[in-house]
Amino acid sequence: MFAGILLICALWDLGILIAMQRNAHPRELVLIGYLVSIPWIFMLPLIFHFTCSYLARPRVKTSLLPWIIAAEVALLMAAGKFGRITGIYEYSWGNIWWGDESWRIVTQIGMAVYIGIIFTSCGMLAAQMRGEKAGFMRRKYRNILASFLLLALAA
Repeated sequence: MFAGILLICALWDLGILIAMQRNAHPRELVLIGYLVSIPWIFMLPLIFHFTCSYLARPRVKTSLLPWIIAAEVALLMAAGKFGRITGIYEYSWGNIWWGDESWRIVTQIGMAVYIGIIFTSCGMLAAQMRGEKAGFMRRKYRNILASFLLLALAA
């Protein structure tokens, strides 16, 4: 699952790189926007499921629910039910894809949920870290906790 988290981060970064490289072709930016945005939805269940698995706390129903919601949201976004990427926005440094009002509202709600899931996972890791006596395990939890907080900051 951690490899999945890294894969989605790599896809996002690759999409941004391609968007920068293909900036002179604004029609391609809409497709790049979809290809980058929709896989990001699966970051939420990956982070939560990873945390539950890493802490050996199997939460089948609680872990399954984010996967189902993410799959539904991804399908609805791909179908355009939550808005569409309507074109490009021109900055002084180049262009980037731009969604309609519905797309932006769904993105803002998604970001709030994303931050909530990351903070929930961080809380679970912090609670486990406080209970550990050994320095090695505390360092491992602290490193994962720091990486999740950096992911939240990057959003």
